[in-house]
Amino acid sequence: MTVKLRSPMPRHGTPIVHWRSFFLLGGSIFASLSLAATAQDASDAVARVIASGDDLFTHKHFIKALEAYQKADKSAHHTSALAYLRMIRVYRRMGDFSSALDDAKKAEKVAGNDKSLAVTAHLARGSLLSAMAGKPSDKN
Repeated sequence: MTVKLRSPMPRHGTPIVHWRSFFLLGGSIFASLSLAATAQDASDAVARVIASGDDLFTHKHFIKALEAYQKADKSAHHTSALAYLRMIRVYRRMGDFSSALDDAKKAEKVAGNDKSLAVTAHLARGSLLSAMAGKPSDKN
């Protein structure tokens, strides 16, 4: 007895597509769209917290502003160069140059392909090193 297998290609050349393929494709598209929406919501939340920190900084509430920026950084899973740049500004204003320098290094690292943020972080780091140098022979 011979068993004849059905070919996935019918005689007219169009492949047979199973309903499961459409289900899997639709599910993957839905999942990617919902992940993108979640990422957008998260970045909006981070932007709102940074904006509240900016308002606090403007009114010279430096500790509360720093807490807001740290909350934004935590919400962004430590990937927000903008939050680090804002923390640098607060630390510098408070005179804590070593903490500002640490955050400048982190901001450079997480800026990634965003050249504008990377340059801003690099300039902040150079400015901090310059401010920390007591004499020309100091190295940091």
